[in-house]
Amino acid sequence: MDESTLADGVTGNLGHPGHGKVHPVAWCQYYDDGRAWLTTLGHDARDFATDGSFPGADQYRKLILGGIESAMGTDGLRRQLAPRGTHVLEVLPPTTDTPMNAAATGPKLAPAEVAAVTLKALRERRPLALPGQAKLMPLMLRVAPRTLDRMVGKL
Repeated sequence: MDESTLADGVTGNLGHPGHGKVHPVAWCQYYDDGRAWLTTLGHDARDFATDGSFPGADQYRKLILGGIESAMGTDGLRRQLAPRGTHVLEVLPPTTDTPMNAAATGPKLAPAEVAAVTLKALRERRPLALPGQAKLMPLMLRVAPRTLDRMVGKL
């Protein structure tokens, strides 16, 4: 992505702080009581060509399929990559103290703590890493799912 085409300080919609100068080209985020998968790669009709006329179309279709499966849950992506020996780790950090979240108010987790929890989960080949207060999510889903929905909806 040509980041020079983006205006500085652009923020996302629905309260998302935006990605600033450093951002992913594809990601999954919570949205309206579910998950949404997004990409900044566009959606030119040629990207979906199946006749080999557009370089990268096969990979783009695989990315889109992986994104759909990711929004449905990471198990689809895990199944897709397991034959290659690729481990998929879902990391659900709370607001992290990064330039992307500079304008966010409230508590922020240190990036080093997110990295430590992520690396430990990778070493242990766990399917999920929950840094900081996110580690309470499984309990909250069982005990008070509606309260958790409200809390996540305010993010």
